[in-house]
Amino acid sequence: MREIIVIQCAKSKNPPKETWQFGGKKVTFIANPSICEESATILYCKPDSKIPDSNITWRQKLEEYNRVGGNPPEFLRKAWQLYKSWIYAQLIDRYGEKDIFILSAGWGLIRSDYLLPHYDITFARGAKACNRRKENDIYDDFNHLKDEKPEETDTVYFFGTSDYLSLYCYLTQGIPSNKVIFYVGENEPDEAAKSSYTLKQYREKPFTNWQYSCAKDFVEGKLRK
Repeated sequence: MREIIVIQCAKSKNPPKETWQFGGKKVTFIANPSICEESATILYCKPDSKIPDSNITWRQKLEEYNRVGGNPPEFLRKAWQLYKSWIYAQLIDRYGEKDIFILSAGWGLIRSDYLLPHYDITFARGAKACNRRKENDIYDDFNHLKDEKPEETDTVYFFGTSDYLSLYCYLTQGIPSNKVIFYVGENEPDEAAKSSYTLKQYREKPFTNWQYSCAKDFVEGKLRK
């Protein structure tokens, strides 16, 4: 039996050693480029937008970088190293890269070792309009967990806020493994309550970034599985 961890992405990210450049501009991934003023130094784009004067999208280009291997461009980092929070490194130390996945509002459900660029896309309701991805926005999300074909005897644990739950359930609904969702608050999540998920309450009162504390307590054996 395999234990698989899925944790949502984070707003705070480590800066890249260099920026992704195109046509002399810094490539900046956001949710709604159309509402940004045109810039002489920044190229605002969505992951699934076509690269100018090209037949492929930025997402497809990212796939190319990940397939090639070797020394990656310095504007890319392994996903778990992209985010600043300590919890990602703690999870890797405990479970290894193979069993950790990250739910990204910009890229989908990705392996922890997948190379990603810096981006500013979130489901958080308080985010700026240019950065906020809405639930019905169309993205060609990666689904690396489904690609791995987890088995019925495996268990997938999700640590994430309610803003990310709809995408998580959409991407994992066909996975036959036992799927456990931790949540805070008195009410069970509607999306999961109607589906084949096991719900576990972490604490009654929500607090900012509770998912990090929850994942830490899980790693340290303080939560019942």
